[in-house]
Amino acid sequence: MRVDTRLNYFLAGIFTAALFLPFMDGVVALSIALLLFIYLTVVVSLHFRKKKNEKRNRLTLKKNKEHKVFEKITKKRAVEKERKHETINNQVARIQELWDLSQDQQKTFVRFIEKRAYTDLYTKMTASLLPQLIKMIEICLEQNKTGCKREV
Repeated sequence: MRVDTRLNYFLAGIFTAALFLPFMDGVVALSIALLLFIYLTVVVSLHFRKKKNEKRNRLTLKKNKEHKVFEKITKKRAVEKERKHETINNQVARIQELWDLSQDQQKTFVRFIEKRAYTDLYTKMTASLLPQLIKMIEICLEQNKTGCKREV
């Protein structure tokens, strides 16, 4: 803590006046003695206040370092959580945007997945689509087009 320079000059003046105290008598000597007492009180109180602030600053610095490390960790975790939720929310929003399902349709999908009816549907679809796919690949090969493979 830095003391105002005007106060320093004032206190220095009082100190120099106190040096001449033995050569003065009466009311002047009494007033200078009183000013000297005030000067010593101010200097001592400033000294102890400075020590107290230094101690407090050391403790807060120590706490600040630990607190900064802790804040970094919590921010990192929050960012990771936000990223996870962001991607999940984006996916959900995208699906809802594309499909725009009503509540009844969502319930139908849930029931469909819970009953595991998709395996039956898959076998029916592949049974009907597989011959068509093979035929398309054969036509593609007959026309000598690149990129046609019969690896079904």
